[in-house]
Amino acid sequence: MSHLYKNSRDGWQVKYRVFFPDGTHKDKIKFKKKKTEAQQLLTDVMRLESLSRQRAIKKDEIKFCLNMGYLTKEEALELSGTPDINSFATWHELTKKYEQWSREQCRPYTHSVNLNRLYKIVDYFKDISPTELTKENIESYISWRKNNGLHPDTISKDLIIIRHLLDGISADTNPARRIPLLKGDGEKIRRALSPGEIKAFMEALERYKHLLYGNIKTIVLIYLYAGLRPSEILRLKPSDIDLDNKKIHVQGQTKTRKTRSIDIHPALSPLFKNLKKKNKAAAGFMPAINSHSVSRAIKEIMRIAGIPEDVPPYTLRHSFVSYLLKHTRDLTYVMKMAGHTNIKTTQGYLSVIEDKESPMNKLNFTP
Repeated sequence: MSHLYKNSRDGWQVKYRVFFPDGTHKDKIKFKKKKTEAQQLLTDVMRLESLSRQRAIKKDEIKFCLNMGYLTKEEALELSGTPDINSFATWHELTKKYEQWSREQCRPYTHSVNLNRLYKIVDYFKDISPTELTKENIESYISWRKNNGLHPDTISKDLIIIRHLLDGISADTNPARRIPLLKGDGEKIRRALSPGEIKAFMEALERYKHLLYGNIKTIVLIYLYAGLRPSEILRLKPSDIDLDNKKIHVQGQTKTRKTRSIDIHPALSPLFKNLKKKNKAAAGFMPAINSHSVSRAIKEIMRIAGIPEDVPPYTLRHSFVSYLLKHTRDLTYVMKMAGHTNIKTTQGYLSVIEDKESPMNKLNFTP
């Protein structure tokens, strides 16, 4: 019964039949874009068809076919004869449930971060059925993340997502709940670029200003002189720039979902005038660019400038906050310009701007 067909619209299609213990059967069709994928699919479903016809299919085979999408959960239950619906939970099903929960419960920015974490987790465990995931499997994942240099707080957030996923099977037997969250090593260490690093970075920027369709220099200047997050820069529209009052209006689709107004630095005024002249449409200034592309481009320029490998692109924003705080010593003003929701976040930059020279060295009793 199983056959492979060329389909002009969808690529390749495989037809197969599943036989059930009560003597009934069901014809099914699956599509694949590539012929090699369709051939692998055909091999798998031929085995499914043969074993189900002989009533010799085992639970592991059923789970495999369920995870691959060859069977629905109802079909798997009927083939196995088990009433335990959770014993056939799939990563696909658990992922969809988590996506819906995160979309409904979290802010857009947090939801986006959650999904990135989720897909990494599911990809790591893709060869293990979620119902067979053990404490040791999860500890292996944690070790892998540690070896990649991830911060304990980041790994703990991954573990929370794994707990949430496996709670969809059974909260009582969830192996992730037997693993404690990792303890961080204190407050996050913020770092600003030194004057020498900024000089080297700006020189490298001039040589690579063609990156991101010629927009990289504009993005970097807004990053440094306004402290906007990459997503905020890319969402800027002509209507957000108020040159008369020298304000940038950052709309509510941000990390904190709060609108704020930022003073325009003199270095940005001619840049914004030029942008508004070139782009009078309601859309953003740079609609074809995403945050990941910005980070990659900045990281490459940092590498050319000789800035240490462990310094992230977000250090440009840290530099804005740090130097603004150093020159103003006004926590409330800097908090407002940076868009922090808690003044403790702004206070965390005080250690960055501390004078590295000991105050004792400033004593001078020489006449």
